[in-house]
Amino acid sequence: MERIRATLACFLTGTVFGSGNAPGVEHSLTLYTTGQTQPSVARLLTHGGNGELLFRFAHLYTVVRLPQDPGCSPYRVSTSFYQYQVLDIHERELVIYDWAPRGRSPVHAPHMHIPAAGSVILPQRPGSPLATQKTYLDDLHFPTGHIFL
Repeated sequence: MERIRATLACFLTGTVFGSGNAPGVEHSLTLYTTGQTQPSVARLLTHGGNGELLFRFAHLYTVVRLPQDPGCSPYRVSTSFYQYQVLDIHERELVIYDWAPRGRSPVHAPHMHIPAAGSVILPQRPGSPLATQKTYLDDLHFPTGHIFL
């Protein structure tokens, strides 16, 4: 928890609280930021401190009980879901970092979406079986690896 708080302090003023620590139960993190009335939403510090971007935060975790090992903690915290959204001041999504290993989407690996690129249509290769279809950039899942705060 302290690492997450230290990382968030680099780009916002606030703190994070966990909903619990019972092993085997999925818990959530909630972000509270100075001057923001809505939980898990923050104004990002950009361009010398002006907050032109919003950050929306969703993170689930599970506490796992480990076999006893002298000198080691008997618990490990494991992330089970996250979604970090960057939005403009009108709350339009610009970038989304997403990982939902048990979600509805067929993509279960960590990835990034670029909703702001919704109007960008990617051309198809000549002779491709998809030549008559439109592929929108915002529909793609760009692999990222895990994004850890």
